Order: sequence, then C-alpha cells, then structure tokens
Amino acid sequence: MDSKYEVIFSEKVDSQIDNALDYIRVNLSNPTAAKKLHEKINDNVKYLKISPYLFPVSRIEGCRQCPVDNYLLFFEIDESQKHVNVLYFYHGSQDYEALWK
Repeated sequence: MDSKYEVIFSEKVDSQIDNALDYIRVNLSNPTAAKKLHEKINDNVKYLKISPYLFPVSRIEGCRQCPVDNYLLFFEIDESQKHVNVLYFYHGSQDYEALWK
C-alpha cells in the first residue's frame, strides 16, 4: 500500500484520543477495549493515507468524517500539500457541531 497523503494530527486531536483511551482504560476498567480502539484508529489512518475521499462529507463545512466505532475523526484534505489534517475526535453521542463552533 503506497501512501498518497500524509496524515497530520493536531495536538488537540492527540489529546482527545488520549483522553478517550484513558477513559476507557481507567474509568471503564477495560484496557482491552482501549487497545482495540487504538488499533482501529491506526487501521483507519491507513485508509486516510491512501484514499481520504472514501469517507463521507461531514455536515461541518469543508470536512469529512471517518467513523471509528462510536467515535468520529473529522478531517480536511489539502490537495496542494497532499495532507490529511485531522482536526477533531469526538464520541458520536456528543453534539460535535456545537463543539466545533
């Protein structure tokens, strides 16, 4: 699999993912589920590197969304740089449109 795009996570997204994994691992006492979620995130990043247009357009202008279990990765594609900029990572139950503003 050759990468066509570089996937870039903002510090905010790194923190959001770490918080979600910590919550699952510690608060829910389920390190196995946290590990599986982390693996699924990494699996989806592989697809983002190859074909980010595979994922649907989000209701948030200029963004697409990548489902990862009960979570969503929101990203934008910079064709000129061949970058996929991951902007947010939210649980599907969150009112992410309100959080975006």
